[in-house]
Amino acid sequence: MVEECSDGAEQQVARDLEQQVGRQRGGDGRYIGLEVPKHAEDVGQREAAVDPGHQRPDDRPVVQPAVITPETAFQLSEGQAALWFLHRLAPQSAAYNVVGAATLRGEVDPTTLRRAFQALIDRHPVLRSRFETFGGEPAQIIQENVTLFFHEEDSSALSDADFSNRIAEEARRPFDLENGPVIRLALFTRNGGDRLLVLVAHHIVIDMWSVAVLVKELKSIYEAVASGGIPTLSAPEFSYGDFVAWQQAELAGPHGQQLQQYWQNELSGELPVLNLNTDHPRPYLQTYEGATESIRLEGETVNRLQEFARDNLLPIHSLLLAAYATLLYRYTNQEEVIIGCPTSGRTDRRFQSLVGYFVNPLPIRIKLSGTMTFRQLIAEVRETVQRAFAHQDYPFPRIVDDVSPDRDPSRSPLFQTMFALQNAAAVTFSGIDNCGGG
Repeated sequence: MVEECSDGAEQQVARDLEQQVGRQRGGDGRYIGLEVPKHAEDVGQREAAVDPGHQRPDDRPVVQPAVITPETAFQLSEGQAALWFLHRLAPQSAAYNVVGAATLRGEVDPTTLRRAFQALIDRHPVLRSRFETFGGEPAQIIQENVTLFFHEEDSSALSDADFSNRIAEEARRPFDLENGPVIRLALFTRNGGDRLLVLVAHHIVIDMWSVAVLVKELKSIYEAVASGGIPTLSAPEFSYGDFVAWQQAELAGPHGQQLQQYWQNELSGELPVLNLNTDHPRPYLQTYEGATESIRLEGETVNRLQEFARDNLLPIHSLLLAAYATLLYRYTNQEEVIIGCPTSGRTDRRFQSLVGYFVNPLPIRIKLSGTMTFRQLIAEVRETVQRAFAHQDYPFPRIVDDVSPDRDPSRSPLFQTMFALQNAAAVTFSGIDNCGGG
């Protein structure tokens, strides 16, 4: 996935879902659910592991699980604080709504589905959050009991166009972070008995890895409840609040200082701004009103790319990123570009099964020239990516603050385009096809 980005990462804009719902149909006219990223195949984890010279320290901060009581208040993570700031600037914006859809076929019991999702809300405290400001500082308040927002609607009388508009409307509805909820579900019934389940959550409490975690747990809970049993999932040992405490301790220690120094060196000097020729003047403020354009690579092309990467012992991520940088060079004639690459933000294994906003985009600075061969470019990109991903624990908002580039309200800071490689897998259970995020 290649996308123009705003401040943050992998935001799922409602307009994307509108176009996906409008175009993703099977041969029988049925809506097709979106795919789930296989987080175990996280590109950032693989890239960082390639270079043994950049291993993370073993003496990571000790995590003591927090005791969560009614109305427990936690500090925001660095990434959450940035999203909170953006939300306060534009509280009616849907730019940071994460949207997922799944087609439900066969005998699916809405009551069982509601109970299964309610169990997920009860299981993950961050999904019961609301956000307030105390003394000028934001905090997330964990509520003891939150009833899942679950809306059912009969849309069988709507035309395809009207239904697409209705789904887009649901996806675009903004969230009230001060009062909650921060996640909602809607179940739409179509002709023939099929249903479309739409999940919308604010990015401040979820990322795509989290979506995969939720889908996996939903499968277990739903099937247990549907069979009259009791879900056997063990309670999470840690919570997102524990990650926030760990992150602050990490950044305050020697490793945090090393990370800061690396990014200051990497982004020193004059930074390039991507200047693509456009057919309209750039607005003074970002509007997030762009469109989505999709292309599909033929199987033969994909096979040749994979074969080239395999023969040259290259990660496919580095190969495709180098190709994308070359494309930008040809459009702009700029010999230096910065491309954002999202990482999971979960380098500590203790947090890999948690739900929350962990994703951390990294600015990958790539230098090109007309005399450089493509193989030379791939080698440099691979080395740059390895170094960057080995230093991925430094939050992007801090990178922006430290580097302090000239702020342009019409552009995102540091990078204006993003490259993300996602492996996806379909999920099917008890009549639910392809649960996922979009």
